Amino acid sequence: MILLNVMNKPILTDEDKVRIIASVYSNPKKLLIATQIHKLKESSADELTRLTGIKANLITMYLKEMEEAGIMKTRRESYYVFYSLTPFGEKIITLFN
Repeated sequence: MILLNVMNKPILTDEDKVRIIASVYSNPKKLLIATQIHKLKESSADELTRLTGIKANLITMYLKEMEEAGIMKTRRESYYVFYSLTPFGEKIITLFN
């Protein structure tokens, strides 16, 4: 469980960070999704489904997991939700590049 500070931002321990990084790098689909978002700066689940070939229900599940882990953030525009990387997510994706 990740704790939140008064600004509703996650407080990550070193153990949390290692677990999150491992979850992204150990799952090729999560890594592909995060890499695509890094390239595009922002994307919708529909666009990610089209670009990656990953089924929509899996894309949605992985995006939700990564958002809860503090890797992704969302922006709503009308009926659409756009995903982008948080600063922590950016660090994870560029870690080995």
